[in-house]
Amino acid sequence: MHTSYTNKLFQSPLSPLFPDPDQSADFDARYTNPAYSSRPPSSPSEYQMSPGGPVHAHMPATGQDRDEQDFAKALELFMEDNNIQNALEVFAQSCTQHSRDLRAEGLQNQYRAARMMHLQAEARVLEAEAATWTLLLHMYARTNKTYPGGRGGQQTSVPTLHHTVASIISDDAKLLQCARVITWLEELASQSLDYTTEQGQGPRFHQKSGVWSDTQAALQDRGNDTGLVTELDPDATTRQKAALKRDSSRDEDALNGHLFELVKAGRISQAARTCTDCGQSWRAASLLGGGPNGPTPLGPAAQEQRSVKALEQLAAEIEAGSNTALRTVWKWACYQVAEAAAESHHQSSEMAGKHEAALYATLAGHLGKILPVCQTRADFLWAHSRCWLEAQVDQQLAASQDQDDSGLRAALSVGLDAVASTRHAQPEEEVHSIVLDDITAFWPPSRLTDALPDSFEAVLEAAHKAAEHQPDSGMEHWQMQQDIIQQDFAPLLARFVEAEDHQAAQGSAPHSATGDKQRAARLRMGAHLALALCYLPVEVPGPQDTLHIRSHEEVNEDSDREGQEASKSDDLPLQDSVNQLLQQYAMHLIQTEQHELVPIYACHMRQDVRRITYASYFHSLTQRDMVDCRAAYQSAWESFTRWPRGDINGETELDDIVEQVMGESFWAMGKGPNQWAATLRWLAFSDSTLPLAAKEANRVLRLLSLGGDPAVMAGCSHAFQVHSLCSICNVCAPCSAKLHGLRKTINCVCAR
Repeated sequence: MHTSYTNKLFQSPLSPLFPDPDQSADFDARYTNPAYSSRPPSSPSEYQMSPGGPVHAHMPATGQDRDEQDFAKALELFMEDNNIQNALEVFAQSCTQHSRDLRAEGLQNQYRAARMMHLQAEARVLEAEAATWTLLLHMYARTNKTYPGGRGGQQTSVPTLHHTVASIISDDAKLLQCARVITWLEELASQSLDYTTEQGQGPRFHQKSGVWSDTQAALQDRGNDTGLVTELDPDATTRQKAALKRDSSRDEDALNGHLFELVKAGRISQAARTCTDCGQSWRAASLLGGGPNGPTPLGPAAQEQRSVKALEQLAAEIEAGSNTALRTVWKWACYQVAEAAAESHHQSSEMAGKHEAALYATLAGHLGKILPVCQTRADFLWAHSRCWLEAQVDQQLAASQDQDDSGLRAALSVGLDAVASTRHAQPEEEVHSIVLDDITAFWPPSRLTDALPDSFEAVLEAAHKAAEHQPDSGMEHWQMQQDIIQQDFAPLLARFVEAEDHQAAQGSAPHSATGDKQRAARLRMGAHLALALCYLPVEVPGPQDTLHIRSHEEVNEDSDREGQEASKSDDLPLQDSVNQLLQQYAMHLIQTEQHELVPIYACHMRQDVRRITYASYFHSLTQRDMVDCRAAYQSAWESFTRWPRGDINGETELDDIVEQVMGESFWAMGKGPNQWAATLRWLAFSDSTLPLAAKEANRVLRLLSLGGDPAVMAGCSHAFQVHSLCSICNVCAPCSAKLHGLRKTINCVCAR
C-alpha cells in the first residue's frame, strides 16, 4: 500500500487525490504511514528502506564518494569525542588506503598504459593529501610538550647527554617546530619503506652481501690485478686508494643506499641490524656511535629510547670525562668517512661511495654530501632540516660545556695512532695536533655551519630553492604543506575559496570525469582542512565563534599607528573563508545527492550561512517525492538535536529555517504559485509548525481557487497534501471544516 500510494502522491489534481468522505478510512490508513507522520521515527531505518526515498539511502562507496563517506564518518566520531587527533588519523588512513587500492588496480592494467598512468597519478595525489593530514597531526594535534624529542630515556640522578638533547629541543620553539617537521618526513619515508616491502619490491640481502666475495675470489685467482685492493678490511679502499670488483662495488652501494633509506626513516637501530645480518658488524658499530637510536632521536626512535640502559650510558659519559666528548669524536669520525667516501665516488665511474657518503654525512650533519642523493622535495627538506637541527643542538651543547678540553683529549688518545698511520706524509705528532685542534674547537666546525641557513624559515626557503628542478606535479599540495608549517592559514584557505569561485565564474562545471574528481577532491579537502584548523590549537577562528568587531576608535588608532584601514575584526575574513568552504562542500554534496552527509557539515556553519544553505537545499528538494523531503528534514532534525554546536538551537533551528523558506517562496510568487504551494510541505514535518501549515494551506487554496488556469492545479495538489496531513493530526479543526468546500470550488475550476 505504501509503494502504490507514494507513486500516486503527485499525480494530476483531477486524480483521486481528494477522496470522497466515504473513502476516509482508506485515506486515513494511507496517511498514517510513518513516513508521513509528524512524529519523529523510532529509527532511521523507517526512511532508509523507503522505495521512493533515495535521499537517506546509502550510495555505494566508490571513487570520490568513498572518500567523502569515510571523511564524514570520521567527522561524526570527532563530534562525539572531540578528539581531532583521531579524526586526522582517519583522514590520512583513508587517503593512504585509497591510493594503495588505485596502485593495485594500476598493476592489473599494465597492458593499458594510459589507464595505468592515470591511476598512478590519482594515487600520487591521494598520497600527497595523506601527507598533508599527517603533517597537521605532527605539527599541531599532538600537543604533548615532550613530543617528538621524548625525555631522553630513563631518568637518572644526573642527566645524560640524551636527557640534555631532549630538553634542548622541547625548550626551544623553533627547534621543536623543526623536530616535528623532521618526524613527519621520517614517518612518510617509513611508510614508503613498509609499502615497498609489502609489495615485495624492496632490496634483499643475504648473509654475505657485505663481505665482498667477488673481490676475494678475484684476489685468489690473480692477485696482481692493477687498481684492485689487496686487503679486505673495511678501510682498505681508502687506505690503498684502490677499488673493489664491480659486483662487490655494486653490492656495497646497494647496501649503503638501503641503509641511508632506513636512517632517513629514523630507523638507525634497524639499519645496524641489517649491517650485522649482511656480515658488516663493523659498520653497525659505526652507526650506533651516537646511541642505539641516533644522536638526536625523534618520534618513534625517541620512544624506543626508554628501553636504553641509562645508567650504563651515564657511566660511559663519566668515564670519558665529558658527556659530549664521545658524541663529538663520533661525529668527527662520521664526517671524515663521508669526505673519504665522496672522494672515492668522484674518482670512480661506479656509484660506490655516493650513498655511503650520504649515510655518514647524515650522522655528522654534513649537508653538502647528502644533497647529491636527494630525489624529491621531501628529501631536500629533510636533509636541510635534519642538518640544521643537529647543528643547533650541538652548538647549544658546546655552549653549555666548560672550555676545559682535557677530558676530550683523553677520549681522543685511543685511535689517533691509526689515524696517523693513514697519513704517511705527516709526522704522528702533527696528525695528533691537527685532529685535536679540529675537534676541540667544539663541534660543529664552521665549514659545516656556514653551509646551513641561519633560521628555520631560511631552512624552508633553502630547501625549496634546492628542489627547484623537481617536476611541478604535486606542487599544489607541497605549497599547502609549506603554509601549514609556517602557519600561513589565511592564504591557504583563500586559495581553496578562489579556486571554486573561479570555477563558478566560468559558468559551468568541469566537462570531464577527471575534472569532476579533482573539483570534488578539492572541495572535500578544503572543507575538512578548514574544520581541522578550527579545532586545532592554532589561531584560526571557529566557523561559529563570536569575534570581536573593532570600534571606529580602535580602527583609527590602528590606522594612525600602522597605516592600516579596517572596519572589522582581522579574524572575520578568515572565519568567512571557513564558512564559505563548508558551504561550497555542502552544495557539492547536495548536487551529488549525498544528502545524508549535508547536516553533518551544516552543524559547523555560522547561523546565517547555515540557514542560507538549508533554504537553498529545501528549495531544491521541493519538487521531489514527499518521502525524500521527509527524510532530509528528519536527518537535519536528528543532527541539530544531537550536536547542538555553537549557535544551533536544536529544538527550533529547523522551524526557523522552514519559516525562512516559506517567506522566500511567498515573495517569489512572480515565478508562479506552484513553488509557494509546494513549499508548504516543510511546515508539516514538525508539531510546532503544523498549525501554521494548516493556515497556510487554506490560504494557498483560497488564492488558487480564484484562478482559472489548469496549470496552477499542481499547486492545489501540494496544498491538499499538507492540509490532509494536518487534518489527520487534528490540527486547526476550523480550517479542516473548510476543506470540502474548497475542494468543490477547485474541482469546478478544473472543469472549466
